[in-house]
Amino acid sequence: MDYLGESKELAFSARNYSGKVNINYGINKEPIIWGFSELDLPFNVETAKGFPVCEANVSYIGKGYHSVFGWIQTIDMDIKDDNQQSSFVDVGALFKESDMPFFSFGNLPSLFDAPCIKGVRNMSWTAQAFLVTVGNVMMKKDVFYVIGFEWGYKIVDGIPHIKPIKELKMKDWNNKTDFLNKEYASWNFKKGNIAHLKK
Repeated sequence: MDYLGESKELAFSARNYSGKVNINYGINKEPIIWGFSELDLPFNVETAKGFPVCEANVSYIGKGYHSVFGWIQTIDMDIKDDNQQSSFVDVGALFKESDMPFFSFGNLPSLFDAPCIKGVRNMSWTAQAFLVTVGNVMMKKDVFYVIGFEWGYKIVDGIPHIKPIKELKMKDWNNKTDFLNKEYASWNFKKGNIAHLKK
C-alpha cells in the first residue's frame, strides 16, 4: 500500500495454527482513492485529508473453518470543546440495529477504517481493534480474544494528528469485556484468549 507510511506485523496463534496481522497505517492524503466519493457524505470529502487510514489484513496457516475470525472495534471519544465523552462499539450503519458486534467477520476478514469528523476544534478519538474467534466458528455466542492493536487521532486547534499504532495485550481485552457484555448482552465476551485452546 504505497499511500500509507507505517506498517506493523503482529504474530498470533489460534486453534493450533499460527497467523499474522499486517497493519498498514498513515495519513489520508487522497480521500477519493479510499472511496469517500461512494459514501454520499453531507460535506466535502476533502475534509477527510489529514485524518488516519488504517487497514489490517489477516494471514493464517489454518484453512476453511479454522480461518474464520472477526474484528471487534471499540471507540473512546473525548470532545474537549464541550467536555463530551463517549464510548461505543464500532459497527457499520446498516448493522447498528442488529445484534452483531463485529466490524467485519468471515474467512480471514480485513479491517479498513478511515474516520474523520467535521466541526470539532479539539478532541481525542481512540480505536481498539481486536481480532477474535467465536465459539464453534459461529455455533455459539462465545467470543475469544486473539490479538489486538490501538490507533486513532487527536484534533488540536482544528488540525488532525494521527496517533501511533500500539499493540494491545490480553489485559486490554479483559478490561473491555464488561463493556462489551453490557452493550451486547446476548453474547459472551470471554476474558483471556483462545491461543492455547485445543480443538
